[in-house]
Amino acid sequence: VGAGGDGTLALLAGQLPQGTALIPMPMGTENLLARYYKYSREAEDVLATIRRGEAMKIDAGRANGRLFLVMVTAGFDAEVVRAMHLTRRGHINRLSYAGPLWRAIRRYAFPVINAEMENAAPVSSAKLVGADTNGTAAKSGASSTTQSIRTSGCWMMAFNLPCYAASLPIEPEANGNDGQLDLINLTYGSVIAGLRYLMALPGGRHLKRSDVFRFQATKIWWSSLSRVPYQIDGDYAGRLPVQIEVLPDHVTLLRPAS
Repeated sequence: VGAGGDGTLALLAGQLPQGTALIPMPMGTENLLARYYKYSREAEDVLATIRRGEAMKIDAGRANGRLFLVMVTAGFDAEVVRAMHLTRRGHINRLSYAGPLWRAIRRYAFPVINAEMENAAPVSSAKLVGADTNGTAAKSGASSTTQSIRTSGCWMMAFNLPCYAASLPIEPEANGNDGQLDLINLTYGSVIAGLRYLMALPGGRHLKRSDVFRFQATKIWWSSLSRVPYQIDGDYAGRLPVQIEVLPDHVTLLRPAS
């Protein structure tokens, strides 16, 4: 039983032998996986799941050797997580991110991140699937059978599950049982661009923007000429480059008994 947030559960899954049955007990700042699968934090419910829960397998991801269950991102949000990591003292809540967020707004320069994907395909073959370092979209003839794709932008996110902090629907079609990671690239880099992406989230309007590119892949590499942080399931993990891969059916959960 992982009593904590998504980072705690991912750490537990990475330390135990594959096939060990896990139950999230959501007690962290963010509990995205537990909320998605409707796990309860009540002790009686956890006990009922231990006794009667049925096993189910979900995909996991691995970033530079570290397991994750929900997502890995690089860019502005990872800079906020990094700032929190540097100043954190004990338990935190959502208000604890106010200072690190303001610091990132004032200081983050939005450097370009380069992505290379293997066994990859754009989610929609009609979409633009590339961008140069100035944020200018470039047409591509890639089809659904594309094996290798390169793209670049200022916000990179790879999802195993369709979850993000504050329930923001950034990649609503991610699926933890399809053997793929869902990458979304938000091309333009500035606070104003970030606010525009944020305002377009309701109804999935951001997915229709010409500067938002979506892919599915089994392996992803992110790099940058600048010092860009990345975060894994809400925890600061280091600086780029990072190699990301999907691990199909890697983690066993017990379904909530309720």
